[in-house]
Amino acid sequence: MLKKVIALLLCVLMMIPLFSSCAKRDEDDLGPMITMYLPDEIYNFDPAYAYYNSGTLSIVSMLFETLFKLDDKGVIQNALVDTYEYFENAEKNEYKMVIFLKDTCWSNKDPITTDNVLYTWRRLLNPKNSFEAASLLFDIKNARAVKEGDVTIDDLGVEANSSKMLTITFEGAIDVEAFLLNLTSVATAPLPESHIEKDADWAKKGATMICSGPFKLGKTRAYMLAHRSHCQICSKVEKPY
Repeated sequence: MLKKVIALLLCVLMMIPLFSSCAKRDEDDLGPMITMYLPDEIYNFDPAYAYYNSGTLSIVSMLFETLFKLDDKGVIQNALVDTYEYFENAEKNEYKMVIFLKDTCWSNKDPITTDNVLYTWRRLLNPKNSFEAASLLFDIKNARAVKEGDVTIDDLGVEANSSKMLTITFEGAIDVEAFLLNLTSVATAPLPESHIEKDADWAKKGATMICSGPFKLGKTRAYMLAHRSHCQICSKVEKPY
């Protein structure tokens, strides 16, 4: 009899975590947190600067979602993109791709739109900015000429037809898989223009940074004795998609 009572108590104790996990999350609960230690302190979490910085890339990739992503087998999958289609008309020398975005939002609940994509790509290609990731977009019509200052940014072959529909025009026939692979880079991930243009230090302030990925930056600090930076990120209470 005693053994049965003990077994029953053990079953009850094992069930407690199950019921507690189904409880409603407290509004002040930021969700799971990850603490990461990096060899160098990070001062800027701008995705455009993470292109050649592996330390920054490991963090930024969790903060910002890309249009496409690679799965565990290295296969390109849709991320922010819902559907896409590539069109070729060799006779008219027309090569285009139409992309439709999913209904997703930033961590402040603003919708992620094609204007965010257009802003990011124009920012990368702006001759005033020295972003090396701009080369990822050179398949796009006039992209290289824009970067070199030969034509204006308005000549770039990208058009936001609606908040969810984006049309990309290319210089010629492209390797579609190679182009989509470029769009898996976090450097090309959409950014919130209104937030960035209001604050030049937007990528340095974890508390106010707007993100699109599954995590949001918590805080960073340096430990001088350890010669390592300490970065804490937490999952957003509401998923962006």
